[in-house]
Amino acid sequence: FLFPFVSQDSGYFLSMMRDIHDGNIYFLDISSPYNPLAIWILGIPYYFIETPIFVYHLLINHIIMILSTILLFRILKNFNLNKILTLFLSLTFFVMCLIYDGNFIMLEPISVLFQLVALQQYLIYRQTGNIQKLILCGLFVSMSFLSKQFGLFLLIPIGLDIVLRNNRLFKSLLFLGIGLAFPIILLFGYYAFYGMDLLQFVMSVLGKGQTFD
Repeated sequence: FLFPFVSQDSGYFLSMMRDIHDGNIYFLDISSPYNPLAIWILGIPYYFIETPIFVYHLLINHIIMILSTILLFRILKNFNLNKILTLFLSLTFFVMCLIYDGNFIMLEPISVLFQLVALQQYLIYRQTGNIQKLILCGLFVSMSFLSKQFGLFLLIPIGLDIVLRNNRLFKSLLFLGIGLAFPIILLFGYYAFYGMDLLQFVMSVLGKGQTFD
């Protein structure tokens, strides 16, 4: 915390947070291949401090890593593993996060947290049959995608599992799709208010919006 190494990516994200809180519209005034949710979350200190220091943004990432570790521990408990092994795996995950992302402002930890929440909701659905949990699963997959595009890949194992189980297939995919679409539609509504058309929005969230700059 006292002497963090600020990577090039960190400076890039910091400049975008600053520009957003100076009144610029992400994607429209700020050209970026990254989706905005994680950057908005990391920019929370700007709501309280006019010129926050790097450590405040870094602390958000560390809090996210701690929450992810706790969530992973709870998920692993569902597999009836030895308690010591479960704790070891969770702490190893936390240490590896600190090694690779502990000194940088990164988008990945936020996307991973949303993926873990989505996975937890899907496991609850599998255990209880509560199909409404699929809406929450889709919702958090979508939030993971809106933090960093790779978050959408979680749909591959979840979708395959739904298809292979063939249990209320249409209804399951429908509920998952509703949750997945809601944050994206909400975000499109925000950008449509500022005059962005659908094609430009789709290209932007897919990381291709720079071609419009």
